[in-house]
Amino acid sequence: MNARLLQDKLESYESTRKESVDGEAIELVTSVEDFEISKSEISGTLKFDRILTVPYRKGVHKIPQTVESGFVFDLRSKFRPVLIVLYHEQDEAVTTLNSILSQAGAETIARAAIPANKIRSYVEDNAVSMKYCSWRDLNIPHISKSALWGPDVGGAKQDFRRYDAHGKMNYVMVELAGSGWVIAISEEARVIFYTKLTEREVVDFLEEQVEPLIH
Repeated sequence: MNARLLQDKLESYESTRKESVDGEAIELVTSVEDFEISKSEISGTLKFDRILTVPYRKGVHKIPQTVESGFVFDLRSKFRPVLIVLYHEQDEAVTTLNSILSQAGAETIARAAIPANKIRSYVEDNAVSMKYCSWRDLNIPHISKSALWGPDVGGAKQDFRRYDAHGKMNYVMVELAGSGWVIAISEEARVIFYTKLTEREVVDFLEEQVEPLIH
């Protein structure tokens, strides 16, 4: 989907639906706000209402809740804009954006993934220490997955080399050289920042360092 179609679908978008809660019709709104477009990005805030179910000793209470998720479409690739969803309820936000952008019910947004070898290469090239690392599909008797954690996982060289030789690295938490930022990256292209950053710093980092790892 190109920039023009994204703009047409998202700019000033708003839809409403009604849901019955304890016999009362509640209006739920989905909207795109703070919409901005430039040559390289389309960004905004997706706001969507939902009914939150809260357990209570006398039963269950249902209350409306509004969730706000910032998003950015990186438009630098003319053939494959990359979506970044910031912070809250990312999976639900992606599902909602898919419903807004979809054509005849077909999904428009494809899930991203990072191959294990690219995660390993990124760690080798950019990390000064590793705080956590997990592997899956281990080819070791009676072990299918494992993880190491501590001040520097690389210090546990025997176990690290064993797991790395027989499995696929799927999640790491590292301290980055130069910036000193502590981040975690998974094979689902999810990134957690353990260093306080501005939203712009987060987006720049994801665009410049994480997007090239995605296949």
